[in-house]
Amino acid sequence: VVQPYVLGLLISYFAPFSTITTEQAYIYATGVILMAIVISFIDQHVSMGQLEMGMRLRIASSSLVYRK
Repeated sequence: VVQPYVLGLLISYFAPFSTITTEQAYIYATGVILMAIVISFIDQHVSMGQLEMGMRLRIASSSLVYRK
């Protein structure tokens, strides 16, 4: 939710007659990059949890089928 807003601020730097300074543009660019890194770490963590849950469900259902 925040990344598109900051990206919009960064893009507005390139508009004619923009009041955004170069330092602010660098801060916005750094924010976009940092948010992309954080999102990738969170996505990796969630994907790993989903993979582990899927393996546990597969093992549980397999043990139910083959239980004697």
